[in-house]
Order: sequence, then C-alpha cells, then structure tokens
Amino acid sequence: MRTEFKNKLTITTGITIGLLIFWCAAVYAGGPSIQSAAGAVALLETFDEAGKPLFKGTAFLVWNKEVAVTRYHAIADAHAAKVTFAGGGTAEVEGVIGVDRAMDAALLKIGGGGSICLEENVGEVKRGDQVTVVGYPYGEYRATKGMVTALGDISGGGGKEILIVLEAPLGPGASGGVVLDARGAAVAVVGIGLSVNGYEVLGLLVSEVRPLMKEGQVIGLSDLAVRDEENPYRLYHLGNLFDQQGNTKMAVEYYLRSLKANPDYPPAHLALGLVFRRTGRLDEAAEEYREALRIKPDYGPAHNNLGVICGIQGMFEEEMAHYRATLGINPWDAQAHYNLGETLMRMGRIDEAMEEYRAALDINPHLFKTLELPARTHLLITNSP
Repeated sequence: MRTEFKNKLTITTGITIGLLIFWCAAVYAGGPSIQSAAGAVALLETFDEAGKPLFKGTAFLVWNKEVAVTRYHAIADAHAAKVTFAGGGTAEVEGVIGVDRAMDAALLKIGGGGSICLEENVGEVKRGDQVTVVGYPYGEYRATKGMVTALGDISGGGGKEILIVLEAPLGPGASGGVVLDARGAAVAVVGIGLSVNGYEVLGLLVSEVRPLMKEGQVIGLSDLAVRDEENPYRLYHLGNLFDQQGNTKMAVEYYLRSLKANPDYPPAHLALGLVFRRTGRLDEAAEEYREALRIKPDYGPAHNNLGVICGIQGMFEEEMAHYRATLGINPWDAQAHYNLGETLMRMGRIDEAMEEYRAALDINPHLFKTLELPARTHLLITNSP
C-alpha cells in the first residue's frame, strides 16, 4: 500500500560596540547590480574549537560595513569564523551582535572586507514579485532568479517570511544569502529549502533582523557556543545537520532534546515527524504533526505532511481535508496542489486531479523534475491538449 505514496511531497562575555565607524557611505537609488552586490555578499566559513572547518554559508552587508546578516544555525556551534567577499576582501568574525534563535537570524561583527552595503527594501513584498537569490552554494558566488509565492510565518519560527520558487535549485552554502528585489535592494535572508527537488526556499524578511542591531554588545563566538549548549534552537539545528548527513539516530536524539527544552516549537515537531515517517513510524509521525498543529493551527507544512500520513493509512477524506487546509492557509502551495491531485487521481476524479496538477505546475514549473514515472506521466497528461 505504501508504495502508492512514494511520490507524495513532504515538506528543513560581550563588550559594548560603541560607535561603529564604517557606516555605509551611500544608499543606491536604483539598487546595486548583481555584479556590484558581490561587494556586499560574502562566503562565511566557521570553525570548531580546534580550528577545524565546520560549516560554509553566506553573510551580507545592509546597514553597516562591519555588521553582516546571516542565519543563526550557520554560527550556532562555531568558535571562530571568517568572511570572504567576491572582490577579494576578507575579515575575521569578531563576534555576534544579536541573535534570534527561534527565527534563525544573527548579526555578526566583522572587521571589514566588504566594499558596499546593500539598500534595504522598505516596500511591500507581494506574491508574484520577481526576486534574485544571491549567495555561495557549494562555496561559489551565484545569483538565481525566482518568484515570491507565499508570505507569512511559513516555517513556524515566528518571523515574517517569504517562500520563493527558483529557476534553478540551490545547494549547501546558500543559507544566509540575500534575496534581492528588482531594484537590487535586500528583501530577505535565505534559509532552509522546502521541497524535495530544491526549487523552493524560505527567506526571513530583513526587517525582522534589523531590531537585533539594538542589542548593543558583541558576544564572542566561543562564548555563544558555550552559552547555547543546551538551547532548544541550537539542538534543533544540530538535529537538522545530523538528518542531512543521514544520521537518523542522532537527529532523533537532538530533536527530542530540543523538544524537552521547549515542547512548543512547531518546527522541531515537524522535523521529528519527518524522520519518523521516513523510518516507517507512521503513528508517531502523525502524533508529531498533530502536536505541531495544536501549537500552531495555521501551520501549513504540518497539515500537508499529516495529509500524506492519512493517505498512507487509507484515510482519504481526512487526507484531502489536510491538503485543502494547507491550501486555505496558502493557495500557492504547489506541493499541496500536487498531493491533492494525486489523491483525486487515485479516487478516479480525473478532471479535478488535472486542475490540481495544472495549479501545481503553474506555481512551480520545476516541481515534477525529481519525481518518478507516475508524476511524469501525469505531467504529460496535464500538458496534453
């Protein structure tokens, strides 16, 4: 029975700063080009206590040439770090100015290296906006075009986010990159991918990160690592890291430790549920998704994944109800449209299934690229006259 569902998509001691002397010299009225943005976007490399490499990500400059925006998970376990800009400038990371662990955001104090600051987008972000994601996937400077398809607290971390459908998949190292609007202004900081084929990624709005500038102290990376040793958000991010490395046992251990420290963090319940589902522990997976929905009833990814479990267990009406709930929260959720189409097709409701496949394809033309034959067959049918 379970093989029928293999294509269902599831949705992973401070010192005072004082006056910082290198304020950005200018605001670019038309926004910098992607090429000039290289002076503000850096490869971020972190190291453990022994100086061994830990993580490669991205960081960028918006308000100040000595302050870089990135993601908390990129530096959560680091004892040292450096940034390298595409123009050749490098600098050590002197510490952390501010962090929001739940939203997965951090501001780093760096010793220069960049040549410009990006302008911050201050306008309204809307569905359908064309954007460019700039960062260092696989350690290489790259710009990838995309479109905003959803807004809100999509990951469950409590911040204002956007979901972007990309023209090409990103890779490791893109986290902490910048999302630029059509003028080249910074809209969001890149976070986790949300789809199995890498064509969807989350961005936390830069406006959500700006308040961290007010924290006013620099905390050394080693001090932060010691302070956060049992922090639930650090434990959650380490769980994600182990999961990405295929170490299921350690991933479950860290997710459970995270939830013991904070039982009300929906992303940890979702992540644990995903691991349980992959390992065949379906009832436990469903329990985690339901707990995430108890905490956050409008948590679309939990609805979508609970729908998948219901389908595997033969509860088709409940399965469809969860997909429709996902689409009620975000009508542009391509994965939910696709999953609903699969269920309708299996029930013989072909015309309705075609509508859902077309909706999924309109939102994310790349959705079917890594799926197996049944989805490819449906795609051919969808594109037929």
